[in-house]
Amino acid sequence: MTAHIEQLESRRLLSAISADAADLVNQRVSLNQETFYIFKDLDSPYNHGLPSEFPQAYVDKVTNTTGVHDAGGPTGLSTDPNTLDRQRGTVFAATFDPLVGTEFAGVSFREPVNGKGYNLTGATRVLLDVSSPTGITVTFGVDQGEAHNSLPIVIPPSNTFSTIEIPFSSLNLTSSDLIDVNILFSIGTSATFYPGGASSIQRTILVDNIRMDPVPFMQQSALG
Repeated sequence: MTAHIEQLESRRLLSAISADAADLVNQRVSLNQETFYIFKDLDSPYNHGLPSEFPQAYVDKVTNTTGVHDAGGPTGLSTDPNTLDRQRGTVFAATFDPLVGTEFAGVSFREPVNGKGYNLTGATRVLLDVSSPTGITVTFGVDQGEAHNSLPIVIPPSNTFSTIEIPFSSLNLTSSDLIDVNILFSIGTSATFYPGGASSIQRTILVDNIRMDPVPFMQQSALG
């Protein structure tokens, strides 16, 4: 009797994720572990924190938005919805109405709004790119409380960005302050920062690439 052998049908197990998709996931995980952005671009998966107005300030005095930088525009943002910036992407803009007396206003990036915050241990400073079409005097801060704000910083009128370093030591932040942080970054201004105690015009600050440096220890092993 002659044995009859048939070749079995070749079967290939398909991965639940394509090679290209796997590469993209690995790339995003790696970048997320190598950086800690508070704001990189609108809807960037690497952003930490959502912008909101200071709760006890004059909230009607500040408007925040994002857009494509326009060096020649009066607000610093392009009004053309088809404009792209392949280098910078989108930037964050905070516009403050005139302030008088003791009025102050600001924007803070928070996450989470309630509950335990981020452990920023390992980071020693904030880096950010800044520009202002109008010129503005602001304070920058990390964590809650006026004690953790910088001294007023004058941002002169400019249509280009420059990088600013905010050391944690200048914000009076201790190691215990960094263990549980909900307010990752804040931008504020006050009428008292200007001669005569008043800011008589609408002023705008543009910021981009707000990030912690070095990367906090816990972020170096984070998946998201």
